[in-house]
Amino acid sequence: MRLYLFRTGTLVATGAPIACYLIQTDDGTNVLVDTGYPRARAGRYMSGSPEPIRVDAGEDIVSRLAEIGLAPQDVHMVVCSHLDPDHAGNHDAFPGAEFVIQREHHELAKSGSVPRLEMTRSAWDRPELKYRQVEGDTELLPGIELLETSGHIAGHQSLLVRLPETGPVLLAV
Repeated sequence: MRLYLFRTGTLVATGAPIACYLIQTDDGTNVLVDTGYPRARAGRYMSGSPEPIRVDAGEDIVSRLAEIGLAPQDVHMVVCSHLDPDHAGNHDAFPGAEFVIQREHHELAKSGSVPRLEMTRSAWDRPELKYRQVEGDTELLPGIELLETSGHIAGHQSLLVRLPETGPVLLAV
């Protein structure tokens, strides 16, 4: 199993990176964790812009995957930590993937009651996207556990990845 970390933008106020991850399993399954801020905004940030996230040209998740020789159709699963815009802005780029999300969070997002989740609804609420809803801590695949970690928002999930040489790595996302 192999774990990749991609910087897919920067939180302007703090300089903190926006991260997405790719887990490649030994059987060739590609599991993407989050999809980052909308790629349509990549390279458009200007100093003084009201945009809270800066995505430089080539920093979007599709470009990052291309750097390691993958295209969107090579992604088998997308784990949705939650549907905030900096985590779910490019779901529409992966129509062939299965999206895995906590049921509680998916229902909250679909209700329309959290304004910030509505910002990228057009990317994540699409009829062609296939969602698998899970409840609580769940083994996704051997060596990959989903952990229900509500707090930032109801139904948030993190991942515990057990790498053969490194050992366990917690992706708190």
